[in-house]
Amino acid sequence: MGHRPARLRAAPLRGMLAVLAPALLGLAPATAAASPVPCTPRSDAKFNCTFWPAGDGIHRGAPVLDGIGRRVGYLNQGRNWIVCQRSGSLARSGNYYNVWWAYTTANDGRRGWVNAVWAHGGTNDGRYRGVPICARVVGYPPGGTPVLRQPPPPPPPPPGPTLRQRADRIMQLSYSAFIDFKQRVHPARFDWSTDGCSIPGRGLPGWVGSVVKSVSKLFNRPCQLHDFGYRNYGHHGLRLSPTERTRAWIDGRFHHEMDELCNHSFSHWWQWANKHTCLNEDGLMYKAVRLSGSSAF
Repeated sequence: MGHRPARLRAAPLRGMLAVLAPALLGLAPATAAASPVPCTPRSDAKFNCTFWPAGDGIHRGAPVLDGIGRRVGYLNQGRNWIVCQRSGSLARSGNYYNVWWAYTTANDGRRGWVNAVWAHGGTNDGRYRGVPICARVVGYPPGGTPVLRQPPPPPPPPPGPTLRQRADRIMQLSYSAFIDFKQRVHPARFDWSTDGCSIPGRGLPGWVGSVVKSVSKLFNRPCQLHDFGYRNYGHHGLRLSPTERTRAWIDGRFHHEMDELCNHSFSHWWQWANKHTCLNEDGLMYKAVRLSGSSAF
């Protein structure tokens, strides 16, 4: 830099009015753009600039600093070369100041940054004229390291499923998946108790009691799913949805899973009669729970 302020000279009245008019009208005067430091490009992608501090570049001269502001050497008074520039912290020399730093090599061979406040020409905060911005691989001058913004905290996790939603998912399981889930997971708060298929007549002697026991055993797993529904949705359990519409849905799931069990248990063509009997029996079971289940629900 090195410019000295010019002396004030007498100005004609017209000139004085031109200067004072913005202030009288309450307007801010226009700010002139900072003049750059004159530099000359070289054939080796470097630029020659002139620096004014006295010194031989070994003991004194324009200070060359590393990226954290430690002096690593000097540039001699007069012409020196620079490579590129970046903005950084403010450097001052008397009334002059500048934020532009050039990457160079000090006279002792160490690389660093020299501020434009030590260069001839230019005005406060004037750049090195025609000198490109340094690539990130070069590094940053004192105060020029970009502030790494912390990433915003991750959003909170979505709320977990409600107890009703969890129960709905369990009720949608097939009878076999339900039994597996009940044995392996068995989450708390739900009532997992069951009395199997509580069909009247299981205690009767003879073939009637035997048939009833056989049917109860066959449909035991769908019956456990049905018990889960009544004990957790109904009036006597968690009361997740003690409505007739919910009871009809639970009974419908029971009927569907009994049908599935019959189809899986008697899947061969020669078992058609057994399947037909099984489907008739699950139909009777469904009708029974529809007629008598309202009091239990």
